[in-house]
Amino acid sequence: MNYSEFFNYLKRWRTAKRYPPASAWPKEINLDRFGWEGINKLYHLTKLDLHEYETSFFYLDGETLITTPLRGTYEQVTSNHSLEVKYEIDQKKRIYYRNVIIDGKVSSRSAIKPEKLLKHSQVGFLYNVHTHPKHINLGGQTTYSFFSDTDIRSLLKSDALVAGLITDSFWLVVKTDSVISQIGEVGVGLLHEISEHAFAGEAYLDD
Repeated sequence: MNYSEFFNYLKRWRTAKRYPPASAWPKEINLDRFGWEGINKLYHLTKLDLHEYETSFFYLDGETLITTPLRGTYEQVTSNHSLEVKYEIDQKKRIYYRNVIIDGKVSSRSAIKPEKLLKHSQVGFLYNVHTHPKHINLGGQTTYSFFSDTDIRSLLKSDALVAGLITDSFWLVVKTDSVISQIGEVGVGLLHEISEHAFAGEAYLDD
C-alpha cells in the first residue's frame, strides 16, 4: 500500500469512528522519500546524544510533511504538533498562495492556480514517531527496548490509529477492533518481557 492509499485508509476508518479488524490492516506500507528521510534523521539524532526524539507525520495532497523533531530525555519524550493550510490572495498581482503552517509557523508558501482553490485538499495526521536510544548489555551487544507501557497508554488515550518507534528498526503499532481501553498488568508484563529478551540479545518477535 502506498502512502496516498494509506492516508485514505486511515481517513476512512477515522470517519467511521471505528477500528479496523487485524486482518484489514495492510501487510506492507511503502514510505515515500520524505518519510524515510524523517526516520533516518531521528535515528541519527538519538544515536548522537542517546536522547529520545519524536516527530509527527502529516499528509498533504500526496506529500509527506514532517514536523521539527523535539528532543526529550534519555527515558521519554512528549509530542505536541499541528498542521494548518491557509490560502491568501495578492490582489495587486492577482496571485493565489497556499501557506502550509506547521506548529504555528509557515513551513512553505506556494503560488497556486485559481481552479485549485475549488478542490478540497487531502490533509491530515498520519502518526507520531519516537526513538529509543541504544543499550549495551553485559555481553557488549547493542540492544534496544521495545514499546513501553507508557507508549501504549499514550496511543490508547489518543485518537490516533497508529504509532511508530525507531530503534535499529522501524516499528508500527496499530489499533484493531479488539483493542482494549487499558493495557493492564498482563500487557505491561509482556512489553517488559519483550524488552528484557531484546536487552539479552535474544530474538523474541517474529519478523
